[in-house]
Amino acid sequence: MEREKTGNDNRQLVHPTLSQFAIYLLPGYEGDPLSYAKNVVRDNFRDIRVVGRPELYKATVPCVHIRLLKDLKTYRPPSQESMKYFGRGVSRTETELIQGSQQALVLDFVYDAFDHRDILRQSADIMAQISAHYKNLPVWDEQTRLLFGQGEWTAKLVKGWQENIPNIESHITIHAYEKGKYVRAVSLGMEKFGLPDLAVNGFQWSISSQMGTLLYLVGQHVAEGRLPSDRPGHQGEMEIDVSAIRLDAMRNEVKNSLIEKATGQLFW
Repeated sequence: MEREKTGNDNRQLVHPTLSQFAIYLLPGYEGDPLSYAKNVVRDNFRDIRVVGRPELYKATVPCVHIRLLKDLKTYRPPSQESMKYFGRGVSRTETELIQGSQQALVLDFVYDAFDHRDILRQSADIMAQISAHYKNLPVWDEQTRLLFGQGEWTAKLVKGWQENIPNIESHITIHAYEKGKYVRAVSLGMEKFGLPDLAVNGFQWSISSQMGTLLYLVGQHVAEGRLPSDRPGHQGEMEIDVSAIRLDAMRNEVKNSLIEKATGQLFW
């Protein structure tokens, strides 16, 4: 059944946010992927409404547009070479198989940024169910440009939550590249939380690992709802406090990595 209409269904989403996921189907699959995916949502996820593409951009409730791409010229599967960097738990056999894909089942989720936790969890579960139906095919995350093996997707994006707290490391990725004499690092994937991506400039390759950790810390703080500081001299800055991170795994890991007498605090 589709989600029942409410009295607020004539308003648009305040901060519409998009997440796009896909599964590259293998030749010879059985049944109708579109009908199957729509039924998964309608039967099990009543908070999300299945809509056509025109309704997607004037959404009043969390919704998903499901399409079957039959021309992959502009939506090709990631290459075997790129999987060395952008594959997560994808076997060599799976990487080779999807090179022969000629169709992709693409799901565009739109929801209010304030609902991102509930809808992201549900969208991840939807993709896991569809993947399992098609013999555990990998799941593509368009925002991060990452391909997840079914096991990795389920462990990190479906089950890798602490109550309603996401582990930002599972939902974003960090790209670093040379810019002149120095390095620039940027995140991909914060869009799924209704937030801008993060960047840090002007550092040496020798501290790229630390800069990546810093970006993940900032991302975790804002994903958990931490607001910019109003302290004198730091208005508008993000106060990073490792002890304040609610996600136990990340807080403990970072605290254990701090050097002696480090406070674990800074302003961004």
